[in-house]
Amino acid sequence: KNTDSLSRSLDSVDKSASKTAKTTAQAAKSIENLADFTQAYEKKLKNLNPLLNRVSKGQQILEAHAKATGDELEKQSKRTLANNARALQAEIKNNEKLLAERRE
Repeated sequence: KNTDSLSRSLDSVDKSASKTAKTTAQAAKSIENLADFTQAYEKKLKNLNPLLNRVSKGQQILEAHAKATGDELEKQSKRTLANNARALQAEIKNNEKLLAERRE
């Protein structure tokens, strides 16, 4: 009777030890997979950083170009407006001169 009980207890301990070993092996495999994933992720990040730097520099260049273009357009608009205003003033003076001549 005691022998049977002891035998069952040993079987139970054996099963527990087997389950523990299996769980430990699975955990070790998971840790290994996680380490591989982490290394691959870090490698991708290293590759992305130079790309992000280039994108950032490109954006700065585009912003500077847009500002320069905007400034140039503003200058051209002011010149055009000033030229148009002068042309209108000359036309008004000419019309006033013609009216004065007709009245005479």
